[in-house]
Amino acid sequence: MSESRPATSLLLRIGALGGVIAVAANLALYGLGRATGASFLVTPVGAEAALPVGPAMIVAWSLVPLVLGLGATALAIRRGTTAVAVLQVLGVVVALGSLALPLLADGELTARLLLATMHVVVGAAYVAPVQRARAALSAQAGAQPEAVTPAHST
Repeated sequence: MSESRPATSLLLRIGALGGVIAVAANLALYGLGRATGASFLVTPVGAEAALPVGPAMIVAWSLVPLVLGLGATALAIRRGTTAVAVLQVLGVVVALGSLALPLLADGELTARLLLATMHVVVGAAYVAPVQRARAALSAQAGAQPEAVTPAHST
């Protein structure tokens, strides 16, 4: 289990940096949208009322899925590279699947496209640290000494 610590530490350090970058990028996209006149008032599919999307919601919905995904991955690192790879693929599927939420909502096209782009940003902020952790975990597994087997005399 001790060999998973460097990979977990790397995941969390890069993930924290990715979280900061994702929040900054998503707030910049929000600012760009507001500067172009987008109201960020969207009505999600199945909702009766429009939902105003503001900076606090953007920060929360940038960090919550990222923290959940990185937390699950930190636990999966103990299981090895296959478990981490499965979660990485699942993260990509969730990020791409979540694009439908803003794209199918009612509201201004600019706001919906920018909100969809924010989903991609968060997805990238998850995939990048997971990939680095996978590489570190693979390198650690490759650096482990091989089992010593008795030599056979012929």
